[in-house]
Amino acid sequence: MRPYDEYMALYQAPVILGILSPSIIAMSINSFHYVKVNGIQLCFLRWGDPKSKKPPALLVHGTGFVAATWRPIAEALMKEYVVFAIDRRGHGRSTVPKKGYEFLDFAEDLAGFIEALGIQGAYGIGHSAGATDILLAAGLLPHGFARVFAMEPTVQDPTIEWPTEIELSEKQRAVIESRRRRCEEFASRDEVFERYSSRPPLNIWRSEILQEYVAHGFKEVGSERVRLRCSPDIEATMIESIYRAMANCYHGDWRGDPFSLLLRIHCPVTVSSSAHSPAIYRKMAEIAARVIPHARLFRFDRAGHYVPQANPEMLLDAIRKFAQVTLMRTPV
Repeated sequence: MRPYDEYMALYQAPVILGILSPSIIAMSINSFHYVKVNGIQLCFLRWGDPKSKKPPALLVHGTGFVAATWRPIAEALMKEYVVFAIDRRGHGRSTVPKKGYEFLDFAEDLAGFIEALGIQGAYGIGHSAGATDILLAAGLLPHGFARVFAMEPTVQDPTIEWPTEIELSEKQRAVIESRRRRCEEFASRDEVFERYSSRPPLNIWRSEILQEYVAHGFKEVGSERVRLRCSPDIEATMIESIYRAMANCYHGDWRGDPFSLLLRIHCPVTVSSSAHSPAIYRKMAEIAARVIPHARLFRFDRAGHYVPQANPEMLLDAIRKFAQVTLMRTPV
């Protein structure tokens, strides 16, 4: 049996931060749930009994990834929460529309998901673009969240009117085009895992989390061949919107520049950056912490952009401490 097949053979046992547990998980990873919002189907995973009295936690991944990459975090959190993780539109098993990849599209999807499932007072935990989704959804739907932990979101300062002559740099355009040319199809999942685990940036991920991405971020297109579920063209479209926000050069309508919603967030918020991330992430975290009414800054030392995938214990410690602070009603 090949290494990847051995992993899949153990798929029904939960992974707790890299250790295969013999206990039975409350939800099989193969049990995907769907809800229709905004004319699309959102796929989501759930850990725990929604009829229990535990509060909800809502996890949202970044661009190009899938809900299943949260699995070690979700399994640890299900002791305290009923945990939900969604595949964002264009990702995983959710609908892949031909258009509709502006910031507000994702935020409205998340708000629709919360309303469809009757979720209130969730602990929103988001990474990168998923953190942006949660922040904007908290502005759209304040009752949906009790607190938010946002890791390196993309934001613009809604209190400043930016000049319209700014454009993307040549370097940013080159990165967008490189995403569009990204290899989309592979001979097997083993090939994907070997390729991604041996080169940046995914080589720093925990092996079991990378395996989740390989298992659920690709679909079969033959006896063994697999193809990215989030296509390079769609990923490049999303990356362009992110870069335009970073460069403050978005010239479209409110759907791509909905950042005034940050001013409407009522719950406590932690906005984190990481010591080894590019400076733009720290700059945007500072902007978010400044404009969101009840926000604080937090920094992960000895970590880069991929905290959930490379440093899950570090993340769990931070989000649990923030929950304790807000439960005690201590000022953040």
